[in-house]
Amino acid sequence: MFLTHPDAWNVYAGGTCAASDRHSYDVQTTIGDYNIWPISAKNNCEHHIGYRVYFLNVKGHLTGGLWQTLANLTTLPEARRLCRNHLEQHDGDLQSSHAGVSA
Repeated sequence: MFLTHPDAWNVYAGGTCAASDRHSYDVQTTIGDYNIWPISAKNNCEHHIGYRVYFLNVKGHLTGGLWQTLANLTTLPEARRLCRNHLEQHDGDLQSSHAGVSA
């Protein structure tokens, strides 16, 4: 999955206190879900300061808990790159750990 491409992501309204024209995004993958949320300045919803990036370990393949923060404040393109890199790293780990194992 090409997670740096905008069409790979589901798009939602930004959420409570998101700046105008800012959206939240999510995508489901083989290892879990990724979420990108817009963050606004405290007490000023129209002042967008970046995006927070989460990995949700909903499939239980990775250690580290259910909600894992990948970045606190970043740009949208960088957030997508972080998700892609995380998926490539950990999906590869899962594939190699299952190599030679038959069902």
